[in-house]
Amino acid sequence: MSAKLRGIDKVIRNLNKNIQEIKGVSLKGLIRAGIIIRRDMDQTSPTIPVNFGNLRASWSMITSNSTVVEGSSPMFTGDAAALLASLHQSEAAIAASKARSLSKGVHPVVVFGFSAFYTWFVHESVDDNFQRPGSGAKFFEASLNRNRDKVLSVIKREAGLK
Repeated sequence: MSAKLRGIDKVIRNLNKNIQEIKGVSLKGLIRAGIIIRRDMDQTSPTIPVNFGNLRASWSMITSNSTVVEGSSPMFTGDAAALLASLHQSEAAIAASKARSLSKGVHPVVVFGFSAFYTWFVHESVDDNFQRPGSGAKFFEASLNRNRDKVLSVIKREAGLK
């Protein structure tokens, strides 16, 4: 003889609804964290080096549900504009795939970064003198390190954790 629990379907539906709400809030926190990092790279030294603005324009942020939060159609300039635009679209597709894969359909994931083919070179060029005052090598790494506690705090707050 098997006993049937009454109302279990309703309990499961409510739990699933609550889980979806938590995932949405957590994703919001991850997006806000990415925005903090991006803004900081423009405001706090070392900032993103700028000659033509293409490196800055190549920034994108994509979620595990394939939403492009930033960087959907950047404007590139100069001789390499067409190449940069093509690479940006390709990198965005790779980032979306990676975010979906990492999330496994369960966890919210945000992938952010730069698509310009020379990003690594500029980021690691510690001996260069950049045109933009305050800009310099290690701009991305410095921002991540500077904002660690702020990012964790935002994610926790959005997820309703203390």
